[in-house]
Amino acid sequence: MQTASTVSQNMPADHPAVGSQAGGGNPEAVRAQVTADIEKARNEPNNFDAQVKAAELFYRIGRFDQAIEFLLKANQLRPTDYDTVVSLGMVNMQAGHNEPAEKWLTAALKMKPDDAQVKEQLDKLKAK
Repeated sequence: MQTASTVSQNMPADHPAVGSQAGGGNPEAVRAQVTADIEKARNEPNNFDAQVKAAELFYRIGRFDQAIEFLLKANQLRPTDYDTVVSLGMVNMQAGHNEPAEKWLTAALKMKPDDAQVKEQLDKLKAK
């Protein structure tokens, strides 16, 4: 296995930092950044990107209901954003909210009927 510094040495000069160089070595800095990102989403309810980022952060730590809350706000801002609709289906499914998950995944398929992964997830959900 390569270390983060070895990988970084092999990257182009303009490549973002990886591994511990990306702030992973300082948990307090990471925690402060996460807190700032969530606060930004709360303070800027019309900022689509901030809502999505907060949802991703909550999803990563398994707090699905909070992730759904921010995804719903993002969906209100951009109802035709396909990725947000799919995320609402998938996160609801992860949270065990099968009825809303089916609703969101069905809506996603109406937007992109050829998405095999969404079809597969919807089929799994209906089989339960």
